[in-house]
Amino acid sequence: MSASSSRPPRRGSLADLIASSASWLRRRGRFREAALVYRTLTLQFARDERGWLGLGQCLEATHDLAGALATYEAAETFAPPAASCVVARCRILQRRGQHELAAQVLERARREAEQGENLEALLVLNAACESIRTQKNTSS
Repeated sequence: MSASSSRPPRRGSLADLIASSASWLRRRGRFREAALVYRTLTLQFARDERGWLGLGQCLEATHDLAGALATYEAAETFAPPAASCVVARCRILQRRGQHELAAQVLERARREAEQGENLEALLVLNAACESIRTQKNTSS
């Protein structure tokens, strides 16, 4: 891992340029090309969640759900708390009918964000938890 990946990148940085290039490709439906660029972002700037999230989205778009799940899970290790990746992972788990596992993963991530006093992650995760509760109540 390079020294540049040991801390989140500054805005206007090389990481921003890579992320915006990948995003441009993804928005135009060029998922395989975008995935290569996002993969570069994860390798060079592992703590930047944008690379993991974008790569996972590209994998989902090309119907590689197993790859997307693995990518989102890796983000939790390399770019914690990776709240957006946790939510994306849980969305896939729910589509697969693994509702209980999705709820457990979200709750664990929410507790960790709360303990780390990461308010931004906590907001994302709390909204996702509420969405799951609402879905459970409407399907019951």
